[in-house]
Amino acid sequence: MNLVYDLWFVVFGLNTQASDFPKRLEALGDFRAAAREYLREGDSVSAARCLISQGDTGEAMRLLSGRRDTQSVILRARIYISQWRANEALGILEGLGGYGPADSLLILASIMLMDFGGAEEWAGGDSGLLDVIAYAMETAPVLYSPQSAARLSCLPGLGHIYTDEPVKGLWAMALNAGIIGFIGYSVYKGITVHRSYYMDALLAYNFFFNRFYTGAGASAARSARHKNHKLLEDWLRRIATEKGFDPIGRKWGGN
Repeated sequence: MNLVYDLWFVVFGLNTQASDFPKRLEALGDFRAAAREYLREGDSVSAARCLISQGDTGEAMRLLSGRRDTQSVILRARIYISQWRANEALGILEGLGGYGPADSLLILASIMLMDFGGAEEWAGGDSGLLDVIAYAMETAPVLYSPQSAARLSCLPGLGHIYTDEPVKGLWAMALNAGIIGFIGYSVYKGITVHRSYYMDALLAYNFFFNRFYTGAGASAARSARHKNHKLLEDWLRRIATEKGFDPIGRKWGGN
């Protein structure tokens, strides 16, 4: 990589002051090295920006911790939004209303929470932003309720059927029905043949029924959350593609 830097200096005659060096590293796409150089110069905000581009949001957040300047707050909000922590982004941005980049992030966070009224307030009459919000309202997905999925799983399988996973639902029904049938048969044999069969029923209840019956509700709720996340990712990607509204520069729905 040093050879690349040397060639860059030769071609462009970059014999200027050292403070330009991290910017050149950043332009080359070596964000990690650029972050180190910014830190040497005492510019933790620029270093954090480079780390965010590198994907190291944990270290970037550490550098920004406790800072109250506008750029630090903006970067922290970008990290929160990229992590789907929209409420936290709103919490730190509210004092910056009226500042363009902050308003865009406030609108995006409100859209993520489907608070379209709040998003319109932050838009402040800007026709372009109001058009984005109107498009978001028109295309907003209908989300699954993890709570409903868990409650419906009182009859194992119904929760998965609710989340449009009928094969998993039928499998959960069949599995739990088989376990209940085995427990019932073992109890019957315990009554009619020998009490040792009660142990079979107890073991099946403890090791299989508890796991698969209660697990059906947890699995259905987890499936609902996963599908909601996918629906929201696809939705935000459509907004970014159709309306060019992507204030954190993320490829929604990508890897």
